[in-house]
Order: sequence, then structure tokens, then C-alpha cells
Amino acid sequence: MVESPMISMTPNPAAFDEAAETYDERFSDTKLGSLLRRRVWSLMEPFFPPGCTVLELNCGTGIDALWLHRRGLRVTATDGSSKMLGVAQRRFLAELATVESFELDVTHLPEPNQRFDRVFSNFAGINVVEHWPDFFRRLHDWVNDGGIVVLMLMGKYCPWDLLWHGLHGRFRKAIRRFHQPAPGRIGSFLIPVWYPTVGKLRLASKGLFDIIEVRSVNLFLPTCEQIHLVERWPGFFRWIERIECATDRWFGGWGDHFLISFRKI
Repeated sequence: MVESPMISMTPNPAAFDEAAETYDERFSDTKLGSLLRRRVWSLMEPFFPPGCTVLELNCGTGIDALWLHRRGLRVTATDGSSKMLGVAQRRFLAELATVESFELDVTHLPEPNQRFDRVFSNFAGINVVEHWPDFFRRLHDWVNDGGIVVLMLMGKYCPWDLLWHGLHGRFRKAIRRFHQPAPGRIGSFLIPVWYPTVGKLRLASKGLFDIIEVRSVNLFLPTCEQIHLVERWPGFFRWIERIECATDRWFGGWGDHFLISFRKI
């Protein structure tokens, strides 16, 4: 008998425990995962000079935190999943990296005991946030005056979803981002996922943060559901990536993911 997915009506950080040990193999180490991560690093690098203190939200297996540490930043890595955080901590230990870490659920940010120059979150870990005004109010207390927040999010307008699933007759899945929350499958769990627009984020952060810039990340590159295409034709998609780089300012919050940067007021 096949077990039915466990459905949580609220975001459940434990859902990611199940994916912790295989996340790098299934995404980070793939050609698409590598392309996207290098691209995010190139976009965020100007905002993260050496010496800054950084809070990473939903650090996953710690790859980004280690990259920031190698560049001379003082990193505190957090995640709501204890097992994801455990994988990250083993990575830090293997390189003798002085990266602090603790469990933190982004849907319930507590009062901070310190502030940071920069806050960063990669690969849509905070798409589990439903109440964005509350999130930005709480986040505001974690950031130093004039500090910068860089978030990579899954957006509402994703042509790959519409075309790929539409052509395969999966019409409900093709338009899932327009009916929120959409169910996101994490192993045997289904969790609610929200897809904010840039306009919604601007309104939610008004009076707390100013938007610096918005860049599309994979508008032309496939979503994570089409990793096999990039594995099959890596040369073609490296060429597609050059188009992404040349046009990312034009399309803002479009694509499977986009990168949005804020400055604390």
C-alpha cells in the first residue's frame, strides 16, 4: 500500500528533514543547481563585502553560508529543519569554518538577541511565509540601520510552469501559482506554498525597507522539475544562461525564481 502524503495546513519545517540527506545529490550537485547557485552568487556579491555580519535564513545544507565565510564574512546560518542544519554543521566542521548556526523558523521570527548587516535567503526557503507584512516587521528588528536583505523567491509568473505542464495536460498544476497557497511536495509531506509578486512585497515592506533591485533568475532556464533537460543538454542551457544574464533586469519578478534586494529604512 502506498502511503498518502501528509498534508500540513501550516508550514512545517520538519517536512524538510526527510530531504536533508539527499538534497545536494538531487539538486545542488546537478547542472541546473550549479548554474543557478553560481548565478545567485554573482548577483549578490556586490551587496556582501568582507567583514559584514550575515544572517542566513533557511540555510539548507550550508553551501551558501560556507561560500560567504570563505569570502571573509561573519555568518550565522539558520534553518527550521534540524536535519538540514545538521548536514550544514557537518559541512562547516569538515572545513573548520567558524560559522555559527541555530534552528530558526522563518514563519515565527522571535525577538533578536543581535542585529546583522546583511540577511540572505536562497532557493525559496521563505516561500512558506503567508503574512508578509508581519514577516518584514519582525525582520526589521534583526537588521542594522541601512542593512541589506537579499531574498531569492519563487514568483507567481512562471512561463515554464504554464507551458510545460500545460503541454503535458496537467492544467491544474500549470496554474497552481495563481491559486494560493499551492501544495508543495517535500518527500511524503505536502506543505502550503505562497508565491508573492514584487508589488505585494513592496506593499508589505513599505515604511520598513526600500527595494533596491529585482532580477529574474530562471525565467528562460527550466524549473527544478525539468532538471533532466539540463543534464541532457548542458551546452544549450549554458547558452540560455547567457540570455538570462543579459535580460534579468527587464523581467523583474518573472520566472521560477527571482532575486529581490531591500535596504532597511
